Amino acid sequence: MNVDRILEALSAIVDRTDSADSDQAGLLLQQLYSSVVLKYTPLIKGLPALSKNVASDLVPLAVAVLQVNNEIKTNEDYKAAVKKSRQIRGRERQELLDIYIKAGFTRREAMAFVLLDSANNKVQSQQFTEGLPKYKSKE
Repeated sequence: MNVDRILEALSAIVDRTDSADSDQAGLLLQQLYSSVVLKYTPLIKGLPALSKNVASDLVPLAVAVLQVNNEIKTNEDYKAAVKKSRQIRGRERQELLDIYIKAGFTRREAMAFVLLDSANNKVQSQQFTEGLPKYKSKE
């Protein structure tokens, strides 16, 4: 399928609705990916030999991304939002600590449970993300 036609169809779906029909958009993205991979596979396989050139060409992009990142991280609104998020997370953990203590655990045991809960939440989030369907090319 023609890459330009796929992009036009994908844009039409997105423009037509606030949230694109995920099945149709996903299918179009898969077709787009397959088309691009088929077209550029020889170049992709040759990248190791071009790595120095490619890296030097990507440096300006990497610098731009880092500059955007730095601007965001030094933005006062961003800092305030991060601070509020951390305050909320801290209050939630304090409430959880208090619940464990009220359930009869020592403060040390309760804190261990809070830390364990926090670690388990991170692991569950990673497992959920890893469990999402991945696109498999049809080669």
